[in-house]
Amino acid sequence: MIKSPAPCQDSSCFPLEELVTRISARIVRSSSEELDDVILQSLKEIVTVYNVDRCGLLSVKGNTLVVTHGWQNADVPQLPEGQNLADLYPWSWRRLFFDREVVAIDKIDDL
Repeated sequence: MIKSPAPCQDSSCFPLEELVTRISARIVRSSSEELDDVILQSLKEIVTVYNVDRCGLLSVKGNTLVVTHGWQNADVPQLPEGQNLADLYPWSWRRLFFDREVVAIDKIDDL
């Protein structure tokens, strides 16, 4: 008889859920004055956990897509402040907002 593995009993079995819970709790506990720093800390954690080059929050207004908060590894160039990413990455913009497709690029070198 083959036995099924024992069900996982700790949070290490659910790394995404654990990360979301940690970040959510951090944001809820923060004051409005701390919020920007808490968001940056959370983005840094996402970059570290998922071993990606950069992570950010984006704001969309019409045909403009800008980073409101971002974190990148030290060896990754920072995007110019206020840069319209729709102009910089038209393929991704079209895919995300018109085709409603996921765009996931793990490393800048993959571009």
